[in-house]
Amino acid sequence: MSDRNNHKLISLIQNIKAQGYSNEVIEEWLVSLSNTLSLLHHTYQTGIGPGAADKLLVQELKEKYKDRKSEKK
Repeated sequence: MSDRNNHKLISLIQNIKAQGYSNEVIEEWLVSLSNTLSLLHHTYQTGIGPGAADKLLVQELKEKYKDRKSEKK
């Protein structure tokens, strides 16, 4: 990853933290993102159902964080 991309990721994490999310939630999000990127890479290498990884990430994030976000309010 380039320094520019690292800077963008760090800025994104800082913005998420500034919104009040805990380090635990941010870490889980990063793990989920990493898993999704790995799945995307595998999906496009093998030609298995493009779009499946996108749906997986969206569904996972909806389920995982909907309760947490409502607890913050």
